[in-house]
Amino acid sequence: MARINSRATVAKLMRHRPHLPLPPLIFITDRQRQPHPEVIASALPRGSAVLFRDYGLLERKLLGKKLKVICQKKRLIFLVAGDGGLAYNLSANGIHLSEVHIQTVPYWRARHPKWLITVAAHSESALHRAAMAGAHAALLSPIFKTQSHPDAKPLGTSRLRRLVASCPIPIYALGGVNMRTQRLLGNIKLCGLAGISSFEQL
Repeated sequence: MARINSRATVAKLMRHRPHLPLPPLIFITDRQRQPHPEVIASALPRGSAVLFRDYGLLERKLLGKKLKVICQKKRLIFLVAGDGGLAYNLSANGIHLSEVHIQTVPYWRARHPKWLITVAAHSESALHRAAMAGAHAALLSPIFKTQSHPDAKPLGTSRLRRLVASCPIPIYALGGVNMRTQRLLGNIKLCGLAGISSFEQL
């Protein structure tokens, strides 16, 4: 797997910085594990982000509207996962794409140049593709053992440190990040932390 080590390539990637500052914390909604996302969102510090997921929810648009209102009042960044049309309709600040849709980053950047675009990544290869596609940041997971993917092998802090050091785009740690494991990330130059059920502990 070839790394992005050309200075010209890195410089090109860095020219397309996001219009919005990257949030230090990203709360990912999941009604099954966090049945009251409005409560969590209302308690977030200013400058944080709400990543609205809940793909299969029948009232997804209605919940999205409620969360958008909270984000406006609290001055939070509001991202919609996987649905550019919904993100546009809700006047979201950006979109989050799954790993299999990283290749669509240039499309969304062209259509909505002011959007913040994040992607999911689970490997060095995915991080490389995210950087080359022009994603603003990647949510890398799982760092620790997590309920979301109990059978997935955690990346661990050593590998995380190496990936952060070699990747030209900012990385968020996701998966099993809580009050205890957060202490293990202190000396790693992460962009921030992301979480679902453990988020209220951060």
